Amino acid sequence: MTVLRSLRSRMLLARVAVQLPLVEAGDRLPGLAMGGIDMAVLTTGGSAEREASLEILRGLECRIGQRMLLAIDTPEIEADVRVLFPGEQDRSRPHRWALLGQVVQGQGQIVEPDGAFQFLAVPGTLPGSPLLCAAVENQPPLRRGSVPWFAAGGLDAGSVQALAASGVRRVWLTGGGSVEELERIGEILRRAWGEDPAYEDYLDFAVGA
Repeated sequence: MTVLRSLRSRMLLARVAVQLPLVEAGDRLPGLAMGGIDMAVLTTGGSAEREASLEILRGLECRIGQRMLLAIDTPEIEADVRVLFPGEQDRSRPHRWALLGQVVQGQGQIVEPDGAFQFLAVPGTLPGSPLLCAAVENQPPLRRGSVPWFAAGGLDAGSVQALAASGVRRVWLTGGGSVEELERIGEILRRAWGEDPAYEDYLDFAVGA
């Protein structure tokens, strides 16, 4: 039986995000989905031809939209999730229920997050980096009141293992990766979630959100 969850619940439960150019996603993403991705961040660079981009996105929604969240970087294409990259000022949503996320640039955006955003991407690939430390300390990943955040960068299984040991519970891979690498990363994070003392309480909350 298929269990339908809200967009918010799916974001709260997400562990692995992968960033890809939208023009490549039609060919690459269905295969990568076998690695257990929870969210695909599809970038247009602000220059994509709208009709062609919309066609690619709709095709992905039909094929894998029930298996992962599909995020886009522009309000011009209707999607359930939108990401604001640094320098972007337009906070409009593709539709009224869409989730809005932000790639942060400073600790203040983590310590006192803007209520307009439902999730954050925190650049950082090394445990102990100032932004990641601020995120772990101020937005504990499996705390009910925290804003979900992803450690974002060119990560592999080894670096994700080190980040998980430092308290990171979600990652945003900017380099794609192979299915096998994604499976290893997914297993590292599943284990980290399961061993986290906050896991059981957070799971009850997130599933019902």
